[in-house]
Amino acid sequence: MARSRVVAAVVVALLAIGVPAALAQGGGQVEKPKETAAAADLISGDWEGSVALPDGNISFFMKLKLDKDKVTGEIGSDQGSSQVTGTWADAKLSLSFTYVNGEAISMTGAFKEDQLGGDITIGSGQMVTVWVAKKKAQG
Repeated sequence: MARSRVVAAVVVALLAIGVPAALAQGGGQVEKPKETAAAADLISGDWEGSVALPDGNISFFMKLKLDKDKVTGEIGSDQGSSQVTGTWADAKLSLSFTYVNGEAISMTGAFKEDQLGGDITIGSGQMVTVWVAKKKAQG
């Protein structure tokens, strides 16, 4: 019986002192698999969308690339295309570009279900409306 008390005391001492120290030094830790950048990148790719205007919807496309929190790419319609820059931070997208007619346009948005969408501001606020886009299937 005395022997089992000694063994129990040693086990308790190892648990209380030795195991936490070993874990603190990285021993015995199970490393979690890291999320790949591709899995975390919801933004990069080809998108098709529309902007709601009083005369009806205008279709557009976006080809976006995410690098950390910086977004670059191209946005366009049947009237032409422009380079777009912006950010993806805190699950919010912010884009800006100069339209083919020279007018500044900014877009903000977020994911809702399987789409991106939000507000688009044309010029210095002359028009604010909504946009929505869905990622094209890769294949």
